[in-house]
Amino acid sequence: MAEKLMVLFKKMQRDDKKDVLKFEYRGGKDDPKDEKGNPKKITLPQSVYAMVGEMVNIEIEGTDCGPITAELSKANKDSKKVTLDLNLKGDSEDKALELYRKAGQNVTLTIEPSQASLLDEEQADPHEGIEYAVDMADGTVTVKNEEEEHYQTEEELAGEDGLPDDELPF
Repeated sequence: MAEKLMVLFKKMQRDDKKDVLKFEYRGGKDDPKDEKGNPKKITLPQSVYAMVGEMVNIEIEGTDCGPITAELSKANKDSKKVTLDLNLKGDSEDKALELYRKAGQNVTLTIEPSQASLLDEEQADPHEGIEYAVDMADGTVTVKNEEEEHYQTEEELAGEDGLPDDELPF
């Protein structure tokens, strides 16, 4: 669920641990406008608010740096704009230098969660597992043999030397 936003790349601050990017969203094409053409009410997509505090992938059109992983630290809304603060961390210094050239300009920002939700993913190869039974009295485990349709005891699973395959003889 990637969102494309027309934003003003307000500024970029750098300290020794991270780079902070500030973007201003001043409304989209669908927002209602007043007689001067200014938006009456700023409506940032709700999915962007849901990403606050999360790691996101951002991409700015017109740059060669590709997607960048950042933390969407906050989204402040006032009457005229929504300010998005993103923290770049880690080894993104080269990419940050590429972004610095776009500071102060209107850009198209694509923002999406950096990881897919576990609920969204379907398992490609479902595994049924192994059927087994545990005797609670002495703690022995019996495994169901699918070919013979009965449970095997530890003795049946053991090799010729009397040891299970995963145990060493010492």
